[in-house]
Amino acid sequence: IHGVDISKWQHPHDKPINFEKMAKAGVRFVIIKGSDSQVPADVLAKKYLIADRAAAQAAGLYTGFYYFSYLPDTTKKAEIIADAKAQAQKTIWRLGEIGGYTEQDLPVALDLETNCVRLISGICKKYASRANVSLWAKTWLAEVEAKTNRKPFVYSYPSFLQNAMTRSSQLAKYPL
Repeated sequence: IHGVDISKWQHPHDKPINFEKMAKAGVRFVIIKGSDSQVPADVLAKKYLIADRAAAQAAGLYTGFYYFSYLPDTTKKAEIIADAKAQAQKTIWRLGEIGGYTEQDLPVALDLETNCVRLISGICKKYASRANVSLWAKTWLAEVEAKTNRKPFVYSYPSFLQNAMTRSSQLAKYPL
């Protein structure tokens, strides 16, 4: 089953995407950047999510959206859990803003690609530990699942998952 990941980068000069052409080429789903933990990127993600979701579904495609995450600069478990729950709530609100799930929607995805928690002048000065990345992800995933009654999935890449997270049966229950 062929699908694509889309975000602002597929909109050069604010140009719309031709989802009809995608469908004719064999694409069956699109995963749209729908939210971001950083406010400026989140505003832009919302703009494209609303337009792209409607246009993709009109072309007969299944849609989903991903939440691009940044972890907090803390080692305190209570603060990590609170941050993950707050970011999960932001995702749930975004789902509500677009009217909830339709029959053409896939579950929400957690886009987890970085464990850098302190970036200065483009250089990461501090990384979250494997245990803290895993705790944050488990908390976010469980919170979104509990509030939406759909199991979210993890959107990442193998080397990040292997190097930045700890394997666990709790994380393994979420699709990748």
